[in-house]
Amino acid sequence: MVVTGDLTYTDSLALFAKNADFMVIDSGGMIMDKGRKRSEEVRKKSKSKVSSRERAHLNLGESSKIAADAGVKSLVYTHFTKGVVDEKASLEKINKNYSGKVIFGEDLMKLKISE
Repeated sequence: MVVTGDLTYTDSLALFAKNADFMVIDSGGMIMDKGRKRSEEVRKKSKSKVSSRERAHLNLGESSKIAADAGVKSLVYTHFTKGVVDEKASLEKINKNYSGKVIFGEDLMKLKISE
């Protein structure tokens, strides 16, 4: 199991996570209910704040590419912004790079490795 915190894209994470059963990763860029990304709402308020926040969070394309390159079995997204995640719209974006199992994490969630 590989667990990340806030981070920016790096090729080395895929090497580190190679063939992990689970990769628990920052949910940056998640599409929220009502079809709007949280980052788009923030961008409208202040460009300077967004640039510093975006450097600390992956977008869905980056996180799903890392998972695909690493060959992880399950990609677990955590660290959601306030609101409700539009899982269907988010999955469409994630599945452009990653075809494994995607889990939208919850507090106190238990993960079980199936053999």
